[in-house]
Parts: sequence; C-alpha cells; structure tokens
Amino acid sequence: MEFEINGARRTVEVDDDPAAVEVVRDRLGLTGTKLVCSGGVCGACTIQVDGEPRVSCLTPAVVLAGRRVTTVEGLSGHPVMRAFAGEDALQCGYCTPGFVVEAAAFLERWRAAHGRTRPGREVIADALAGHLCRCGAYEGIFRAVAAACAGDYDTEPTGREAPAVPRAEAPEKADGSARYTTDLRPEGLLEG
Repeated sequence: MEFEINGARRTVEVDDDPAAVEVVRDRLGLTGTKLVCSGGVCGACTIQVDGEPRVSCLTPAVVLAGRRVTTVEGLSGHPVMRAFAGEDALQCGYCTPGFVVEAAAFLERWRAAHGRTRPGREVIADALAGHLCRCGAYEGIFRAVAAACAGDYDTEPTGREAPAVPRAEAPEKADGSARYTTDLRPEGLLEG
C-alpha cells in the first residue's frame, strides 16, 4: 500500500490487515501516535487523514492507501503545539499528541469560519470530546486551544523574546518526541 505521511510518500505491506496505529507506530516508528484504549474512546492515537481527524486504532491501515496522513510529527512548529507548551496544557503528556492533532484540525476549521476570534470553552470541549486526559489537564488544554485559535501563538518567538515554558519537557510532549516505555523497543525484546 502506498500513501503520503507527513509529506513523504511511503509504501508499506499490509497483508495481515493491521490497524493504522500499528503501521504508524510499529512499522514507521512515528511513536507520537499512542495506542491506549484500542477502542476509539481516548483519542491518544488520533491522526489526520486528508485533513480530517481519525482514531487510528479503529481505522484499518488499508484505508490510508492513496491518502494524505498527518501525525503529530508532521505538525512541527504548529501554533497549537506552541500553545500546549506555553499554556501548560499537559501533565504526563501521553495523551497530548492526540489532542494536538485534533486541535490543529479544529483550529483550521475555526479560522476558516471565524477568523482569529477566540472560541468559547464549550465549543472547544465539544471539538475535543473524543479525547481523554487522565491527568485532568483540561483547563490548560481549553486555554491553549483558545489562545492558538486567537493567534496568540502564530509566530515563534526567538532569542530573548522567547518566554520560558512552564514545564521544561513540554515541547517534546506536545510534538510527540518525548519517549515513554511503550515507545522503546530494545534489540531482542520479548513480549508476552
């Protein structure tokens, strides 16, 4: 099967009918997409397929054929990522990439319809309803999405004007590059 992922054409064998999350994480190594519930409930595995968010644990990999797929790694430098880091919209960060992918799609829809007006909490909550944060960072998440939609994070400050983020590890958690035990596959690893 051939498809585009984060701007690159890829070919992957899918004879065994895997879920998209398996292809993205295990075969392509894009571990920002997290497998948590395997039932489409938590949103941690959210990817965009042709710009539309989908839970990749319930999406058969064959659906990706010929499509444009975006994972959190493909959103590098996106205002939503900067907003999540800047507004302390995370704690452990495991669910954060899924929220970022969904929120980035929401930001595009919101701006197309409303420009840079700040969406209300209820609108954001509705847009992110398919996502769970077990740490309970929702207030920061709502604040981050509203700020990103309003344009507060459109440009990346550099040098002396760059504000410190509340958590030193926040940028890596927001962009999916933070590594968790489920992301590590040492040589010779056995699973039971």
